[in-house]
Amino acid sequence: MRTREGTRREGTTRQGTTRDGFTLIETVVAVAICAIVLTALTTVATSSLRTGRDGNFKIQATQVLDTVGRRVASGAEVALLPAPDEPIAVGYGELGDLVGLGDTSWSGAFRLEIVRDGSVTVGASSVARYRIEVCHRSGDGERCVQGTTLGREGGAT
Repeated sequence: MRTREGTRREGTTRQGTTRDGFTLIETVVAVAICAIVLTALTTVATSSLRTGRDGNFKIQATQVLDTVGRRVASGAEVALLPAPDEPIAVGYGELGDLVGLGDTSWSGAFRLEIVRDGSVTVGASSVARYRIEVCHRSGDGERCVQGTTLGREGGAT
């Protein structure tokens, strides 16, 4: 048998040149791994943005709830005091003028419902209990915040 002595193989040589790079398969695998990692990072970033946006809407809905709750509790705006079994519903896009949002990007983002939820009597005094719900659209449906306040009797009693 014939053997070659003194031959050392460091990379593949062809016509006196040495190739010390990556093969096509190694490059394709590296690109595929990078694509998978970037897809995962994009998904995490998108989810984070969606969660942040939903948090902002919840904060704004809570502020709307506080504003309307104070107006109901004061009893100054009779239009916000529903009669028993006659809830007041304000749809999406109709809430802006009621709570001072004006014509902003927030004005069409919420809906509101005020329901007369019985009465509370202490001694000889009686006040109405109102349940207020403010909702906003979310990526997976609708999310709401709720509150209860006391106020004067409204509507037909």
